[in-house]
Amino acid sequence: MPAAAILVALLWSHLTQQPTRPNWAVQLSGWLNVLLFLLLAGATIYSPHWLDNDPTLPNLPLRVQQSGLPLISALIWTTAAVIGILLLRRHRTCWLWSVKFVSVAAFLIFVFTPASFILDAERQLPLRELAETAVRVQYSGEELIMFGFRKPSLVFYTQQSVTYISNSAAAISYLQALSSHASDSTALLLASHEDFSSLGLESNAYEQIATAGVYHLLRIDNRVKQ
Repeated sequence: MPAAAILVALLWSHLTQQPTRPNWAVQLSGWLNVLLFLLLAGATIYSPHWLDNDPTLPNLPLRVQQSGLPLISALIWTTAAVIGILLLRRHRTCWLWSVKFVSVAAFLIFVFTPASFILDAERQLPLRELAETAVRVQYSGEELIMFGFRKPSLVFYTQQSVTYISNSAAAISYLQALSSHASDSTALLLASHEDFSSLGLESNAYEQIATAGVYHLLRIDNRVKQ
């Protein structure tokens, strides 16, 4: 990497010092950069349509759209493309490095950072809230089970072991088996609404403790057979 950095620096030092226009390869590289800016502008405008395939984040596309971040991102990359075209027409290809640096910095500050807060609020905040609740209401020795898509962060938030089960038949069998060999007759279950509905538990088999986002925290009575 240091050797490659030196070679690139020597190349650009030579290009910035020579009065003639850059060679065709450098020009092509510059126009490809402009094309990349335009593609990024279009992709970020359309990005909310790519965020609706995760059932655990049903509100994420709307939150991103309402934040105006796609428009801000498109404005950043479109501005970079326009400046890049002007520089290329004036044979100032070497200045594209500055344009890219400023554009990426602006994207990180004004788009990526706010987007990370939105994503955290939609994806991780519900888990953190339910993890805190689970620790607070958990009986001594009571097992915490997460059914559905595995979220390893739940272990970090609760600072305890978590049993993960992804199959509904396996989950029902596991819950029923607990009552036959465990001293505790209840267990805490965390699952999304869709995953929990697939278990088909009777209303007297569980107590709903809290909800956050698409997740439910319930106390399952293992003595109730399904």
